[in-house]
Amino acid sequence: MADKNFKIKTGLDLPAPLPAAQGGTGQTSLSNALNAILPPQSSLPGYFLQTDATNPLWAIPAYSVIAENGVAKTARQTINFSGITVTDDAANNRTNVTIGKAISFLLMGA
Repeated sequence: MADKNFKIKTGLDLPAPLPAAQGGTGQTSLSNALNAILPPQSSLPGYFLQTDATNPLWAIPAYSVIAENGVAKTARQTINFSGITVTDDAANNRTNVTIGKAISFLLMGA
């Protein structure tokens, strides 16, 4: 039979917020707590959270392939569309394609 004699410690004083060393994030808001445990996000707009099966990381969305007569075009190549606005965003390695006024998608560089 197990020993049922145990003592309960009273007056336990935990710091607020709880530091990482004690299982917390050291933050006082949900947003700050998430930022404390996620990889750094600066300069990564439009990226999504992914895993390499061990660690979380920010990843750029996969790009779509545009083909002409079955031959894939290279990323950010000049492509002519009728009624569509295409803008190159080399700084973020993507091409923005806007169809009409409300529908848009991205062509990501390789």
